[in-house]
Amino acid sequence: MQVSTSTEDYIIDGLLLWKEIEKHLKDIFESAEVVKVFHGCDYDLSLLASNHSIYCKNIFDTARAYCILTNTANIKKKALPSLDLLIQTLIGIKMDKYFQKADWRIRPLPSAMLDYARADSHYLISLYHILASKLNERGSLVSMAVQCNELACKKVKPDHMQRIEVVINS
Repeated sequence: MQVSTSTEDYIIDGLLLWKEIEKHLKDIFESAEVVKVFHGCDYDLSLLASNHSIYCKNIFDTARAYCILTNTANIKKKALPSLDLLIQTLIGIKMDKYFQKADWRIRPLPSAMLDYARADSHYLISLYHILASKLNERGSLVSMAVQCNELACKKVKPDHMQRIEVVINS
């Protein structure tokens, strides 16, 4: 799990710290005072709710924000724009997606994979500021907030995924 603030990026090992996630992150994720920025948040929200009883409040989905701005807001989930596209288009940085489909069960994670994971959330806050400003200029920020609130309030089906076995590299 990657969590970024305006000053720091954190990598949380959700496999090794499974039992600690709810205890340490629930208050932050459920706080209406803190904006939680996601990209294509459906699966993340579902996992947090079903696996950790965390029900996020005050979320902002960069993929949906971009869809509203580009008038593609009624498209299906599968057609949401990639995070790489948004970072390249709005910030001007080309992301290295080499590790996107890597085996994330291995432990310890190599430093290159940790760097990839860190970069994946690092730009979300910048994207939030850019997209929220553009939405506000167009008078669409309230519409975006309503969409995100609807996502956060969706009924979550229990996750029937089995715990993933950790592969230890010796």
